[in-house]
Amino acid sequence: MRKGFTLIELLVVIAIIGLLASIVTVSLSSSQDRAKQAKIESFAAQVHHALAADAVGIWDFDDAVAGTANDTSGLKNNGVFPGGSSNPTSAADRNGQSGKAYQFTASGNQYISRADNPSLSMGDIDFTISAWVYMDSVPGASSIILGKFEAALGQREYLLAYVTSPSGFRFVVSNDGTASPYVDATNFGAPSTATWYHIIAWHDAAANTINIKVNNGTTNSTAHTTGVFNSTAAFQIGAYSNPVSNFWNGRIDDVRIYKRALSSAQIQQLYAEGLSDHSLAQE
Repeated sequence: MRKGFTLIELLVVIAIIGLLASIVTVSLSSSQDRAKQAKIESFAAQVHHALAADAVGIWDFDDAVAGTANDTSGLKNNGVFPGGSSNPTSAADRNGQSGKAYQFTASGNQYISRADNPSLSMGDIDFTISAWVYMDSVPGASSIILGKFEAALGQREYLLAYVTSPSGFRFVVSNDGTASPYVDATNFGAPSTATWYHIIAWHDAAANTINIKVNNGTTNSTAHTTGVFNSTAAFQIGAYSNPVSNFWNGRIDDVRIYKRALSSAQIQQLYAEGLSDHSLAQE
């Protein structure tokens, strides 16, 4: 009668146990990933539901692969491509998903436009604008992310842009169509190329301030003269209107406009929703 295993038999048993353990580990990991993804999707849905009532424009560009820029807020402020053969092209978004963002090429004079519409004009109310942006190169002059703002004086309302002095992101709100009071995101500093940034800016009508924050960092705020001019300028992504100029060179994604000033918690949620790892949603 045998009283034990041979060395070879023991090695075989150990190998089998190791294989079974790895299968169990992979299975558990897969289940955890599915649960985590479900939690992320639920979190994103909650954010959208909470803010949807005040959204007047959401261009998530999830339809970029189809060459369209539809507004998913429900107000149908769909963007058009006036550039003819030279239009923004679909690109990977901040999470690496192909066809979920737009690539703008400054040398190609590429931009997206929406004709003047009352829903996109603000007046003296709270409002918030936001976008995810990615620079291919550091511009030598101001470069427009989005706005309802003409290059010529007289029809200026609001604008989000990169400026060269100081190097960084700027939020501009005019109260008379000509003056251009602004606040710079100096607390964040100069952005780098080949990096995604979430920029959110808002006008607080009660406090008479304009504010800007990058990547959910420290807010920059400055006093603003009462009122926001109701311009007839087109709303544009990637360039000024009239004349069309100062083109963006890089990618833009998930542009949003809300007729409310988002709370700190809502800003944090919106930023977390856009992160590839959704770290806040997983806690």
